[in-house]
Amino acid sequence: MERDLQILLQFWENQWGAKLAARYHPGLPQAMINNFRNMLRCAFEDDALYLPLLWQGDNPIGVQATLIDRKNRSLIGMLNGRDLSIRKPAPGFALHLYSIRWAIENGFAVYDLQTGDFAYKYDFGGLERKVECLVVSTATRRNLRDSLERRSLPVVLARAKALRQAGDLDGAVRACRQILSADRSHSGARQLLEQLDAARRALLPQTLSVAARLHQAGNLAEAEKSIARSWTSSPGTSTSAICSA
Repeated sequence: MERDLQILLQFWENQWGAKLAARYHPGLPQAMINNFRNMLRCAFEDDALYLPLLWQGDNPIGVQATLIDRKNRSLIGMLNGRDLSIRKPAPGFALHLYSIRWAIENGFAVYDLQTGDFAYKYDFGGLERKVECLVVSTATRRNLRDSLERRSLPVVLARAKALRQAGDLDGAVRACRQILSADRSHSGARQLLEQLDAARRALLPQTLSVAARLHQAGNLAEAEKSIARSWTSSPGTSTSAICSA
């Protein structure tokens, strides 16, 4: 399972990682990969994952991750990956054919190709249907118990590291504190938070210098914002120390 899952995610990253990073955020592809990995592991543990892998000799060339909905006798396509250098026969198309045959043999009635009107889907005799989206939220629109779900903590930690890499130290700190709010003993978040606090303290003199120049130039509003950020970044710094700087 772990081997096949890693092959799938590597194929997916090769195809989409750079595009998503350039269009949205550098840390997005890795965060999505972590999320996919957690979701597919959970589905596998619940016997709700069908994961055929296509080989060419000793080389994997395609993987299809499909969720199993036994109650509704449906297979639901979730994620696929392929060797982009292989064109004919198309690995993804072959895996769909194989999965449909498996679905028929095992008594399933629906093979859901998910959203998108790509031409290949009609080659299977697919029927169009309107997709409705339903948003489920708590009454307060905050997490239950006002904290993160524990199973999401690895994804949030990966996001915190990506924020740090991108230079958003404040965002990374918020993510770490949310993790520790859900799990006080989380060593990864605690270690990263200590590193972030040290990095922000190192930047404090530079930030205060910028605030002083803004103040001297008469830009009081921006100077105040800069000082406020410094204070937030270094909880141990006193008001008098900031003012005297």
